Amino acid sequence: MPRIWLPILLILAVGAGVVFWPTEQPEGPLTASAAAAEDEEERDFAEVGELPQDPLPSPLGAPLDLSGGGAAQREGGDVLATRDPDEVDAEATVTVRVINQDGAPIEGATVGVLQVPDMEGEAGLRSLQPVLFAVQGAPVENKDFAITEVLSDLEGRASLPAPSEVQFVVYARLPRHLISFKLGEGLSDGEQHDLGDLRVAPGGYLEVDVVDDYGAPIEDAAVVMVLNNGGNFAEELPIQFLRTNAAGRAVFEHLSFKDYKLEVAKRGYQHYREEPVSITERGDGRMEVSLSRGAALAGTVVDAWGQAAEGVVVTARARRGEFRLEGLTDGLLGPAAPVVTDAAGQFRFEGMFADAEYDLRANPDPGLSAFARERPAEGITISLPETAFASGRVIDANGKPAVNAQVSFLQDVGNERRRVRPRSVRTNDDGAFLAELTPGLYEWSARHARGEVYSTNAMDLRGEVLLGDLQLMPGGRAELRFFDAAGERTTQVSFYSLRRVDGGQEVEPASLIRDRRPSNGRETNPMRFDGLAPGTYAMRFGSSAGLAPVARFDVRADQTTEVEVQLGAAATVVLEFARADGSPAGGRFRLDRVGPMPPEWTHLRDDHRIRAREGRDTTVSGIVPGSYILREDRRGGAELGEFSFGPGEHRHRVVIPN
Repeated sequence: MPRIWLPILLILAVGAGVVFWPTEQPEGPLTASAAAAEDEEERDFAEVGELPQDPLPSPLGAPLDLSGGGAAQREGGDVLATRDPDEVDAEATVTVRVINQDGAPIEGATVGVLQVPDMEGEAGLRSLQPVLFAVQGAPVENKDFAITEVLSDLEGRASLPAPSEVQFVVYARLPRHLISFKLGEGLSDGEQHDLGDLRVAPGGYLEVDVVDDYGAPIEDAAVVMVLNNGGNFAEELPIQFLRTNAAGRAVFEHLSFKDYKLEVAKRGYQHYREEPVSITERGDGRMEVSLSRGAALAGTVVDAWGQAAEGVVVTARARRGEFRLEGLTDGLLGPAAPVVTDAAGQFRFEGMFADAEYDLRANPDPGLSAFARERPAEGITISLPETAFASGRVIDANGKPAVNAQVSFLQDVGNERRRVRPRSVRTNDDGAFLAELTPGLYEWSARHARGEVYSTNAMDLRGEVLLGDLQLMPGGRAELRFFDAAGERTTQVSFYSLRRVDGGQEVEPASLIRDRRPSNGRETNPMRFDGLAPGTYAMRFGSSAGLAPVARFDVRADQTTEVEVQLGAAATVVLEFARADGSPAGGRFRLDRVGPMPPEWTHLRDDHRIRAREGRDTTVSGIVPGSYILREDRRGGAELGEFSFGPGEHRHRVVIPN
């Protein structure tokens, strides 16, 4: 199965659009014309995501105007609607046949082809959310994808233009049926490809009317239906999401005949949950949800000495994970509108979810922020921490302002076993900076492309401290290029750290070492460091192209040092674990080196921990060539043998004694 399937199916599980359907189930195989007979006069097939009475607002923005993208047609196979037609790279054609569970063709089903946008990680999943709504028929506005829809003909067939050399989804949508879809990819220019049958199964529906305590409809409430059993991605949508229209109604279609959890939320009202909500073939498919007004979250902000803090900006945000709605509601659970404390230091939020926990932030200007985590209540107190203010100016060796220099402060916590991070600020156009800190002992440093400067001992920073002009020591540049064991240039390098290894290391603050990063980001062709103080440096890094040595080089002021780094040849071991009876085995194991590491590789690991799964080969890479003992990684674990590895790949079958 192509790797693209999982993110597509996950996105198809993120939400569902809204369609209108008759309220009675037909008997026998269903055609779209029969299913829509009662609402044929009112329902526009080009806007299948809308109720006949009032169109539902799009979860992702204003409804898309389809009038200029191709007229809706009743003739089978003609273009029904095209969204952003100029973006459809249609150089191929796909054909599908829509059938019911009995294999009979379905006339008049909405069939669409949709180009899948480029995906990478979570950002890619988010970019596909509007694709889901398009497949479901909900009106959306999005410029990152193109979609074309037609109606199936008398034989259930539909032919559509499809993009070439990219991935796309073909789907069939029919009132009161589950969505059916297939993935296509890699079509050549001018190719005509038959994707076969799209089989649609009957689906259930549910009308949800959302009202307030007085029975008045609530518009734009978010409604989510979640399958109790998690659902099967290949057959159904585990999660469906929509919003209520002006009449307070949300209509779900494409539901499975199973039990769901229902959640309803609207800013300013209480959150509603109910389960199970059973979807049956003969059920009436209607329910009313009453939302009560939300609760108040109010209190006082005081300073470090217990006095009321006026003019402090306070924000409140429901914690992620409080609702299944999170991520689906287009900012519903985002931060409430900020409030500013009055002369008595008081703040107040109305209409909050009573069953949610909120992250509160009180942000004075100037000063350090304070944080709290509370459920809606009265009388909450937020205490601001005491703040130390350190200010100054960074200048270069010629006395000119160093614009956008990074100034970092690292607190000295002595023997306390807690991890601290540097607090960094940037200089303005005049080279000036202002840092807001927790009072205490600090070491500081400043870095710029023209040099660096740092403290030689810790300073006690309390109240307002003026550091004056911090003059940069003239710096140099280092450019590193990396070559694999075969002598080929490689960019498969990850930076770890860069520090002085000459006399300067004795006075360098940790904040400076942490701030030394490649000035050209992740580029490794070459990897560049600007503004390094003159001295000798050692850089540690990792690489999947070979063994990574410690790169050592000298830097001189106002000069560029070019360094070529040669990676070592590593060993890669592929292990197959089995029991004495020949059956696959798994577990935790460890490779321990026999004897000392070669001097040039003493900074690398001399052991490798392994987690093996039954029936799968386990690959261990980045091994320094030599002899190793393989043993079970547990107390009293057995030794499984000694192995010698040279550069390159090795395969071994390991038998674990019973």
